Amino acid sequence: MNKVIKKELIKVKEFKNILEARNEIENWIWRYNYKRVHQGLGGILVPADRFHGWVKEVDKELSKLLEDGIGLEGREISIFHIKMVDTSIELSIMGRKIQLR
Repeated sequence: MNKVIKKELIKVKEFKNILEARNEIENWIWRYNYKRVHQGLGGILVPADRFHGWVKEVDKELSKLLEDGIGLEGREISIFHIKMVDTSIELSIMGRKIQLR
């Protein structure tokens, strides 16, 4: 089982019955794969983008978002991501790494 689903759902929710557990888990998996962006995919892609070959379409939609405000409905986009690695800082804006000196 994915450690994230354990942390975010299984360990925090008490299910009334097996049907409720199944529905909650299915909903969580759908959100995880189709709505929730992943830092390992640049902070702008969801796993379904790569699986279904939608990467170019998502990039095109993000360009529209920057140009005229058209968005990716329902997607949780990580616009800024800052990470400290040893003594250096990694910054990503809209999934694109910015070199800091």
